[in-house]
Amino acid sequence: MRKITKKCWQCHRTFRVLEDEQYDHVCTNGCYENNGLSGSIDACGEEVTNGDEVIIHDGEIILYENAARYLIEVLGAERKNAGE
Repeated sequence: MRKITKKCWQCHRTFRVLEDEQYDHVCTNGCYENNGLSGSIDACGEEVTNGDEVIIHDGEIILYENAARYLIEVLGAERKNAGE
């Protein structure tokens, strides 16, 4: 399996993970452990826990799995099916 390089949004250091596991890993440099995000509430109202992958946008914390919900509910994006 091929390894890819990811860059941590917080500490800006790079780390390598297997390509098919790229979304399953947080920074291997340990910066997520004490970054103050654990226990926070994301922009969609869900609790952030240790190890959760998050997106930061304009100072808002968004759980990765809530990204589409954030685009639609908070930013006003429109959801459509292709071909409609």
